[in-house]
Amino acid sequence: MALEDFRTYTEVDADADITVTQTKCDVSSMRRDADSHVYKDMGVGHFGDFEHKFTMRCSAHQLSSSSGVWGLSNGAHTIGDKYTADVGLMVYCYDSSNQITVNLQDAGTALNARQNIVVNTTYYCTVDRSGTTLRLRIYSDAARTTLKWTLSGVCVNTTFRYIEAVQSRESADADAANTISAYVEDLDLQEPALGYAHSFGVII
Repeated sequence: MALEDFRTYTEVDADADITVTQTKCDVSSMRRDADSHVYKDMGVGHFGDFEHKFTMRCSAHQLSSSSGVWGLSNGAHTIGDKYTADVGLMVYCYDSSNQITVNLQDAGTALNARQNIVVNTTYYCTVDRSGTTLRLRIYSDAARTTLKWTLSGVCVNTTFRYIEAVQSRESADADAANTISAYVEDLDLQEPALGYAHSFGVII
């Protein structure tokens, strides 16, 4: 297991609501309208088929607040950016009528699967894509032996350049000031040695 070093990622955080350490990104009271994101440029076409692992937890949330905990894009780094561009994959925590959920979404298709989760509970996630199938498996244990839920659906087979940890919603609507606190840690892209990349299941 080779965990990502978030200190090598680019952090955009005008409101200073993200704390980045080696293997963890902490979000503290991030507003719905914030333009905040933590990402890394892996090179054009780097991500085709993949399987990534990460751990997430939401500790506080207000109505309609949202924080991404994983994403892929070609430059649309916030959740709002992905909606605008109609492209990008993401996993995010979202307050839906005061119930915290985890969402698996492809901004370019109809895929938007949702599962209610429990605040102050740690979840161990594996997200993977094979062709046009995107899947998120959510476990209750670090060994990933106790599966709680699986979310899946049809997605684009576009390749992606950027890996993202934290992503704000970036929406200046009626709930713009509402906040969320969460974290993502132990991101494992499960890639081979430096100098290699996966593209649609083939090591190149």
